[in-house]
Amino acid sequence: MSFTKALRKDSRTRRLISDAFMSNDFLKKLEPQHMREMVDCMYETIYAEEQLVIQEGDAGNYLYVLAEGLLEMVGTYEELQAFLKDYVRELSISDERRNAQTHLPKVDSAEVQELQRLRDRVALLLEHQPFQELEVIATLGVGGFGRVELVKLKDEDTTFALKCIKKKHIVDTRQQEHVYSEKNILQQTNSTFIIRYRSHDPLKHNGISYFTTT
Repeated sequence: MSFTKALRKDSRTRRLISDAFMSNDFLKKLEPQHMREMVDCMYETIYAEEQLVIQEGDAGNYLYVLAEGLLEMVGTYEELQAFLKDYVRELSISDERRNAQTHLPKVDSAEVQELQRLRDRVALLLEHQPFQELEVIATLGVGGFGRVELVKLKDEDTTFALKCIKKKHIVDTRQQEHVYSEKNILQQTNSTFIIRYRSHDPLKHNGISYFTTT
């Protein structure tokens, strides 16, 4: 692992960055030496109000630790909020107990049936060659583990987000445990937005693993 030259920081700044690393489930597993080198090489960047920090589609080449101020997600996040508003009730809080009550999303039977049909259809895709039946529309994002493609079935207009992970890169960087954890979380999650995880064992086959979501 190589880094640029170390930059001088006061103890408060070093503690801020170190605490941020330790609060991250992935970064806290780094070797202490690697973590110190990352802290040494981080540098301060000041953004003006309303200035974009990360834009959808950017490659994940930078790691950010927020020292002060607030960040706001815009665009696709707001669109998702508007979509969910029709299905999820607001949590009602008891004035006396202050306990949140659970509410189930309201989804009509037609949409439930359509989601199930899509799950069944995706399940029929070829395990190791899904792109034979999918058409790539655009690349949604590129990161250290691979890329996320916006795809559609060739004979339908329904779109999916398909996360493609390079297995060799995962093995070379010893991130198998991280990928297995993501696989287990997706398999255990009961969400209408997650259709299917494509590989039963992502590291026993050559090539690429796929996560498919609506």
